[in-house]
Amino acid sequence: MLYSQKGEIGNVKFKFEGYPFELPKDHKEVVQVYGILITEDKRICIVEHKMGFKILPGGKTIDKEGLTFEEVLIEEAWEEADVKINNKRPFFMQKEWKLKDDEYKYRGIALRYIADIAEIHDSTPDPDGDIIGREFVTVDEFSKKIGWGVGSDWIAENLEKFSNQL
Repeated sequence: MLYSQKGEIGNVKFKFEGYPFELPKDHKEVVQVYGILITEDKRICIVEHKMGFKILPGGKTIDKEGLTFEEVLIEEAWEEADVKINNKRPFFMQKEWKLKDDEYKYRGIALRYIADIAEIHDSTPDPDGDIIGREFVTVDEFSKKIGWGVGSDWIAENLEKFSNQL
């Protein structure tokens, strides 16, 4: 295990555990795909949710049947951040539990990729209306802006090891 923490996103309490990237045997266990999307000048794209917190571009896989995980990432990067990406590579995976009725219930796996931003277009509204803006931050700013604690700290500390761009 790379890290473990409990936290809150919006008003929902979660428990997270980070692990080296490995596709599960049951692909239905993957519930989300997110990207650490990096500009040529080594900035990371983050997006702002309408509830006020900042996250990485990405989304749920449940309504994307027929797409590969990489195709989900490409689609979500465009919809949420108005960027075209290439050079996608696995970074790590995160197992997630959601607090319900005073008990953490297993939710599934979120895959995390690193990808290069090939094109940045004018920012437009997310089709779902959940994402209201985007920002490009340095690795040093990332943890503070995202505010996930151990999880965002681990990402910032390990990006250089896994990305030949940083």
